[in-house]
Amino acid sequence: MLNAEKYSQKEYWRVVKPVVRQVEREDAAILVDDTIEEKPHTDESELITWHYDHSQGRSVKGINLLNFIYHSKTSSGQEISFPVAYETVTKPDVYQDPKSGKWKRRSLVSKNELVRERLKVLCRINQIKFKYVINDIWFSSKDNMKWIKNDLKKDFVMALKGNRLVALSEQDKVQGRFETLEDLGMVQ
Repeated sequence: MLNAEKYSQKEYWRVVKPVVRQVEREDAAILVDDTIEEKPHTDESELITWHYDHSQGRSVKGINLLNFIYHSKTSSGQEISFPVAYETVTKPDVYQDPKSGKWKRRSLVSKNELVRERLKVLCRINQIKFKYVINDIWFSSKDNMKWIKNDLKKDFVMALKGNRLVALSEQDKVQGRFETLEDLGMVQ
């Protein structure tokens, strides 16, 4: 099926929509993660370019994909997960790094902006039922948390770095008393 034609997001949604409608539930989750499909021997372009791979601790040449996985339970209680959307990270802007003098590429929008835009489409346009957005530490920004809670009216589960500052009360926040999660013993 996927080999038959090139799918846009709209066409991909047309294919997965019937499946979503069969299994969607109010307490479902959308899992957000990125992956890099390495293409070390392919010519560089705005799609196939250098991306930092945090799992390897270095930059690799390839295609960077953001995946949006719907996770729910069927009426029989069986768990089911499948992709409902994706975004490709492109880097069309070519610039010369002032420090190294090397030519590099950069994206016009951040991954976090791409994630927020796709979640908005899934929630408001596709009207997928879900309660939670779950993602790893790389998408655990204050902006994402506030946006998911205030704009989407959804909950989230996100890993946090130990150096994150938190106030234990509204009064502590107003008085500027913040502590790290590490200092509170909340990091394993």
